[in-house]
Amino acid sequence: MKNCPHCGSPQRDEAVECRSCGRSFISPPPAIPAPPQILLVSRLWLWLSAWLVAAIVMLIDAHVYWRSAWQFPFFSPAGFVTALILHPKVVGGPHWSLTVTIGWIYYVLLSLLAFAVPRYRVFFWLFAALCMSLILNCLLWLIALYLVMHR
Repeated sequence: MKNCPHCGSPQRDEAVECRSCGRSFISPPPAIPAPPQILLVSRLWLWLSAWLVAAIVMLIDAHVYWRSAWQFPFFSPAGFVTALILHPKVVGGPHWSLTVTIGWIYYVLLSLLAFAVPRYRVFFWLFAALCMSLILNCLLWLIALYLVMHR
């Protein structure tokens, strides 16, 4: 025989609920903890720091090329794929502005997704994609500027 933990009345060993008070002897499953979240302010600072590093990299060798900084997303993954599909053979050709626009759309959508998702793990992967895209973009930007300057 066992006693009810709630009212103390004696119960059979195989009982799952108390005959006196009606409470269950089976404990509820433990609550699943909520996934960790990252604050919007933290997400904003990380985003700003990634873009600040990209701007500094652009300044390393290209301080005279700030007038063409709007073309920076040409080398984003989306802009690069668009360039491969449309084959802009000449810089400033008919598909150049479309490729740059698609590159900016890529960065804006990636940033908006990162700001909209408070879950830590999802934000981490979106932020990693943004950082890797910016690193690739900066490297290709500097290579292109080097080739233009040393022609």
